[in-house]
Amino acid sequence: MMQKVSIAAFVGLVLAAYGSAEPLVEGRVRLASGEAAAAAQVMVFDLTDLRHGPVAQATTDAAGYFALPLGGQALPQGFALGQNYPNPFNPSTVIPYQLPAAGYVRLEVFNVLGQRMATLVNGERPAGVHTAMWDATDAAGQAVAAGVYIYRLSGEGVELTRRMVLIDGQAGTPASVSPAPAATAPEAAEQTYGLVVSGAGVVPYVDAAFAVRPGMAPVELVVEAVDQLPSGKTLTCGILGDMNNDGQVDLADALLIVVFHLDPSVTAPNSGNVGLADVTDDGQVDWADLLAIMTYITNPSDSSLPDGIGQSATRVNWVAGQVRQLTNDAGVEYYANPVWSPNGRYISFNAETGVLRVATEADGDGSYEVLRLLWGGEDLVWSPNGRYIAVERERNDNRDIYSYDFETETDHRLTNHSRSDSRPVWSPDGSQIVFESYRDGDWEIYVMDMDGEDEYLRRLTNNDAADRNPTWSPDGSQIAFQTNRLGDWDIYVMNANGSNPRPLAYTGYYEGYPAWSPDGKQIAFGSNRDSDEYDRHIYVMDADGSNQLRLTYDSNFDHLPAWSPDGKQIAFVSNRDSGYEIYVVDTFGSCE
Repeated sequence: MMQKVSIAAFVGLVLAAYGSAEPLVEGRVRLASGEAAAAAQVMVFDLTDLRHGPVAQATTDAAGYFALPLGGQALPQGFALGQNYPNPFNPSTVIPYQLPAAGYVRLEVFNVLGQRMATLVNGERPAGVHTAMWDATDAAGQAVAAGVYIYRLSGEGVELTRRMVLIDGQAGTPASVSPAPAATAPEAAEQTYGLVVSGAGVVPYVDAAFAVRPGMAPVELVVEAVDQLPSGKTLTCGILGDMNNDGQVDLADALLIVVFHLDPSVTAPNSGNVGLADVTDDGQVDWADLLAIMTYITNPSDSSLPDGIGQSATRVNWVAGQVRQLTNDAGVEYYANPVWSPNGRYISFNAETGVLRVATEADGDGSYEVLRLLWGGEDLVWSPNGRYIAVERERNDNRDIYSYDFETETDHRLTNHSRSDSRPVWSPDGSQIVFESYRDGDWEIYVMDMDGEDEYLRRLTNNDAADRNPTWSPDGSQIAFQTNRLGDWDIYVMNANGSNPRPLAYTGYYEGYPAWSPDGKQIAFGSNRDSDEYDRHIYVMDADGSNQLRLTYDSNFDHLPAWSPDGKQIAFVSNRDSGYEIYVVDTFGSCE
């Protein structure tokens, strides 16, 4: 369970009029300790139409400063670079720019000799009005001399430049930005916006009645921080639609839905549950849920509302969060079979080179770590205590199952048959291994003692169809597997002794590679039921086959799901980046 710590954040807000009396919200975000909150996202929303996203947003700079012009809600009509303000300046200045469409942009500062002093923006930005702050320091963080500097905005085949003047002073020292003299104009009326502050390791701060008015005093916001990137599920249910767990369904929940749609890595405040925002009960948090929430706020008795909204939830659907790519050009195969280590730190997978590599689960930046170059093969799986692995090896066009002891650094051959044995999976207590075998002329499910002794080997299924890819339930009482007994590949479950086989997912499409959640309540699997023959997606269902929901929506091939030991993530294989790679998706939902 993530640990939340209250952190005081100070945002100095000054309303000024520049040129056309455009209101400006500016200030800085910092921690109570005085440390600047860098790279925090500050977003302001028009509460009358949340679907268009923020009307203005800014990322705080290294000193925690931001500025948000709120001149109008329409998207800019052109690519533009504004004059910095104040100008001349010391010690820092705000540079406004606008984008008519989302795209890659770069904002740089040069001296008059053409030498690059700093890069303020370098990446994708959404359409809209943006600002960047320069604190008069170079790329190394050293103060620059007073003088004339050039700032350049480039992107989408456009390049714009302007000049600014730094006057003498202590450059690089955080200080409030002094507003330019207000233009002579009627006093602007107070306007109400939705304000959200979010960022890595920070629980979103939401103000659904943020008043912008002339002469407003600085305000202090109190936010929460987490000790790690937010992801996962909470263990209690709440009110359907009440994503922030404050006991009511209101505009704050609507704003959080928009923020989650923009950035699925965000968590819910107050130990809330993202799954509660799925009021339409379709496994997604999207604009349909936003529309339902807004309708409920206006008229809670509207007949078009989903059942249960605003009422205590007895269960919560699984909802997919952020999808992160773990590997990049690692030679991942179609049947890479990602498997988590018991401690959740590593994911093993099969690569085209014939060795088993191990990805670092926490990286999430396209990198991976080779923990050990193991023997050629595939379908490695750790024992529950992490001491052993079981793996299939191919010798002379035939596969057998081996085990390896990390403590003694020895391996042992567990099966030795003229037909292939593959897909080993340890029982939860580590005493047995279930696997698939072709030793009787078709694929069937077998189980053996962890030592591979023949006297303990038992055949669990016996029919003319193919039974494959077995996996234990966490309590060891059941085994799920895929089979083509009904013509197409379907998911079945049976008792651990092979009795009472019964179908769980059988839609007439491909359903395969079942994976139990650690609490035994859900099973993830791959299916092409909502796409063509060559695409698959990750789904999840209750252990009895009910409540089948789709988790991934990319128009590519997602399959081979594997739950993390804490149940907060699902690893899978996908070709969404042209080649097959390992991905993980955060999961939210489930009630105890």
